Amino acid sequence: MNLWFAFYVLILVLILYFSIRTYLRTSALTHVKIVLIGIRVAIILLLTVAFFEPELRFRKLPSGSEQVSVLIDASISMQLFNSDSTINSFLLNLQNRRVNGKDCFSFYLFGDSLRKIEKVQKVSFSDRSSFFPQYLQHNSLKNTGELIIISDANWSNAAFSPEPFYDKNVRFALLPPPGKKPFLKIKAPETLILPADSSVSVPVELEGVIAGNENPSVTVYESGKALIQKTIKADSGYFSTIVNLILPAASPGKHLYRIEAFSRIDSTRSTAWLLHHALPQTFTWAQAGSSQLLDRRFYSLALKRRDDFRESRKNEKSDLVFLFNTSELEGALSILKPDGIIVFAGCLPCSSRSISWPPDGIIGRNKSGFQLSFGDIKTEDFPPLSEILQCPRLKGTPYLSLFSDRSGKKDTVQLIFSTNLKNKNALVIASRDIWKWDFWPMSVSRQEEESFLFSDHLISVLKEMLLANLSDRFFAWPQYLNNSESARFALSFPSEIPVSSSLKISFQFSDLSGKPLKDTTFNIINTGSAKQYAILQPLEPGAYLFSSSASFENRTFSFKDSLYAEPDRSEFMVTGQNTAVLKEFGREIDLNDSSAIAEVFSNRTINTEASVNSFRITRSWFLLIAIFLLLLTEWGYRRFSGLD
Repeated sequence: MNLWFAFYVLILVLILYFSIRTYLRTSALTHVKIVLIGIRVAIILLLTVAFFEPELRFRKLPSGSEQVSVLIDASISMQLFNSDSTINSFLLNLQNRRVNGKDCFSFYLFGDSLRKIEKVQKVSFSDRSSFFPQYLQHNSLKNTGELIIISDANWSNAAFSPEPFYDKNVRFALLPPPGKKPFLKIKAPETLILPADSSVSVPVELEGVIAGNENPSVTVYESGKALIQKTIKADSGYFSTIVNLILPAASPGKHLYRIEAFSRIDSTRSTAWLLHHALPQTFTWAQAGSSQLLDRRFYSLALKRRDDFRESRKNEKSDLVFLFNTSELEGALSILKPDGIIVFAGCLPCSSRSISWPPDGIIGRNKSGFQLSFGDIKTEDFPPLSEILQCPRLKGTPYLSLFSDRSGKKDTVQLIFSTNLKNKNALVIASRDIWKWDFWPMSVSRQEEESFLFSDHLISVLKEMLLANLSDRFFAWPQYLNNSESARFALSFPSEIPVSSSLKISFQFSDLSGKPLKDTTFNIINTGSAKQYAILQPLEPGAYLFSSSASFENRTFSFKDSLYAEPDRSEFMVTGQNTAVLKEFGREIDLNDSSAIAEVFSNRTINTEASVNSFRITRSWFLLIAIFLLLLTEWGYRRFSGLD
């Protein structure tokens, strides 16, 4: 006991003493004095409780009529343990046990949620997750002294503590070895970038479980037509293999392949999608304008370091044209291919003004654009450049921007962004002396002694823009689909849709007979990336026909194919019961041993140790409101009695 404790107790005692003494000396009627003293005593008691926050403990003697709680894992993975014959028969045996006409067991299911069930007829074991309720939210579970757990213990909880079960007599059912559900899973590269007009070997990973003797097949489709089919030799049971698929030679442009694995005897399938960029042998480049000699030099060195670019020959049109002087814009456009890209390097296609680099300026990546190309750059370490060019009416999709705060006014300037000029895709670098960034060492942010060439990253961005312009076709295809996650679709736009344009995207889904099931429409900005993404609502497992369209101005580009949404197999990946966790706080019982149930009852009758329950009163809004209500009641009753 410290001095503050004693001081607070003394104050409360004095307040209580003088309150009672004051009310006893009033001329009020006796019953009025009693009520007012009672209210004042209640206020003092609440203040005492608020200060000391007492914990109330009481012992509860066990009753022979208490029910044994049974926690049943209702997740899908329990189907692997012969649940129909083994687990359900054990549960029915428990349910039929009665003493003096009363049920001996109470049943709870857990998985997606914890819920009590009155009767165990046949548990469906269909929950998609397996979250173990380690805090036992039901009061009857908290207070129970006997608990039986029927679970494989492969729970979805991020962390688990057996502490809440140390004061309970816990048993867990020992499950039989799990079976294996037939499944197929195929995995292929998402993107291939290879030269055109030559066959392509694609390694595809295939694994699964097959129950019959029929070998699964792998088929490659393009635009709904089968290109190749290959039968995979696999023994009954689990298998894993790598299949090399030889795709036929493709013309330059984009090609989308649907790769489907199928087992007819098990009716299982899995689908992967592959976007193939069939490239010309090399991309060509040229430069126009005689200013900014150092920038010209560093761009040309970056291009010459790569095997996939070469300088244009005389009278040959170019895929890339670097422009360093706006006065030569028309000449640069004349040597540019129809699907090429013009790069404004340190100049703008409109009247511009030059501003100095702000002292508090920070370079940041924008969410739009090519994240992979600039994703590993710590732009805040970049040194400032000499000047920034601005043209207020020129806007585009920003990749790198300069953020500053001048006298409390926040400002954003686009440094590198894509736009459209005279129906040509363009990349604008709105600053000069960008060659300085090639001399900025990565060791500033990475603690590594390696050079950093920003120009190489910039050429990678330009190549991705060229890849996006290779084809005039629109593609939409799903990533891996299952019923527990949102449907993620990739989109690849034709070169005829300008960068930074707003598009209307629509999706329609139907069953294989053509009956419409769902559709959705939304707007998206074409960032110029070779691949963009859209998130849709989850699809139930099964086969679908789908179509998608991209509308721009008065033109509509469409794509249609079929897809297969796979069931979530995470619960089926269980390889056995996790008895190591269960043994931390429980003892095993055999599902097929009838004497195990009798042992539960014998232990219950012997165990007479009282269980301790506790309740702590803490400072809270409820306690504060109660004190104010009593003060208000005392004031009102004093006025009513004529004391005030």
